[in-house]
Amino acid sequence: MGVMTKIRKKYLISTSVFLLSAITPAMPASAQQAVKQPVSGWAVTRVDPQGGAASYCALARKYAPDTALTIARNGLQESSIAIDFQRAVFNTGRDISVTLNAGDGESRLFDTRPISRSAIVLRTGVDGEFFRALRGTRSLTATID
Repeated sequence: MGVMTKIRKKYLISTSVFLLSAITPAMPASAQQAVKQPVSGWAVTRVDPQGGAASYCALARKYAPDTALTIARNGLQESSIAIDFQRAVFNTGRDISVTLNAGDGESRLFDTRPISRSAIVLRTGVDGEFFRALRGTRSLTATID
């Protein structure tokens, strides 16, 4: 029987830098933090899904070497935030807790299941206070347990 270690990961996403922190006693301090630089500008896309689903607008940016952040909003002003690590990091059979912090005291807790081995989507809904804080601080911290 192996020993399981709970890993907590913290991510800071800004318009210019993506900071990754993996917090676990098993990792040396030098491996617990790495700064990821954006490798693209922000791309804005209108998505018109088939099958009667509502269209939405998506704002996406890639970070080196392997992460993408997408913020989407539909016509009802409902938003979602997706983080895609573009490699297998999640167990799709297990729920996880994610805390998003936009600064200015605006944080939200989500209990969710990854949509794939590499990505999570968090449905933030209509949340003006959260997005106002995000616009003001221009950074987003995601803590994944």
